[in-house]
Amino acid sequence: METKTILKSVIAASLLFLLTACFETKKEEDKTSNNLLVLMNTIPEVSGQWNYFNGKPDYAGQTSPYTIDAGNISQGTYVVDATQFTSTYKTFGATVTNIRMLDNSKNVAFVQNPADAQYGPSKFMHYIWTHDGNFFYICPDLSGYKNTLEEAITSFNNLTTTQVDPSNLNGGCFGTVWSRLEQ
Repeated sequence: METKTILKSVIAASLLFLLTACFETKKEEDKTSNNLLVLMNTIPEVSGQWNYFNGKPDYAGQTSPYTIDAGNISQGTYVVDATQFTSTYKTFGATVTNIRMLDNSKNVAFVQNPADAQYGPSKFMHYIWTHDGNFFYICPDLSGYKNTLEEAITSFNNLTTTQVDPSNLNGGCFGTVWSRLEQ
């Protein structure tokens, strides 16, 4: 009798151990999936060092009401990494913004200017990006700086296609051209 009880206990313990191991594997897979999701939203899809141009490659430029160079003339650079968007426009110095929130599924990064920024110190804005052909296009928030991250998010969520239209890369970024990124 005692042998049967011991055998049943050993079998039950073995089954319990195997089932626990299965659940631990599932936990590890879930943890890996969650880590991948976190990683996907900590590095902007547009990361890299880029030269930027106005609109599509065939954009003719404009002279009125203000001059915008044609699409084949480099305007400056963007350097985008996990923590910052840095843009340099022709002869101006670099503008550095710090990423505060990122959503690659919506193609948006919410950024904050440093406290010592010449314009909008400690203020918030967003960058939106899209793809067309072999290029990324980026549209900074030209609607004005926001006081808080929450205001920047609300502003983004309330955008209309009149303000930002990814199908109009030569005029759909708050009424002006999107910046085309090329390496």
